[in-house]
Amino acid sequence: MEAVRAAILQRGGPRARAQRRRSLGARRLPARTRGRLTAALAAHGNLEEAKRALQEVFRLQPDFSLAYLRRTYPFARERGRAAFEDALRRAGLKD
Repeated sequence: MEAVRAAILQRGGPRARAQRRRSLGARRLPARTRGRLTAALAAHGNLEEAKRALQEVFRLQPDFSLAYLRRTYPFARERGRAAFEDALRRAGLKD
């Protein structure tokens, strides 16, 4: 599912991606959704934007961490969880 969300965020050209980001920015998204956005951005190499998104996650949920993710984010496959965590680490989330 996360790969699907990441692909949707990156679909289309730069204008399409910019439009989706503006749309996301205009809404109040929960920390969990912003965490997914952060991972998608980092997974696709948009590290500066991912770092900014992670700061927004921390603003909304100061205790956001890998330990929290492991307790509360269900993954059907270990490989998916590892990829998600790796992307968040690239955005700056510490162990």
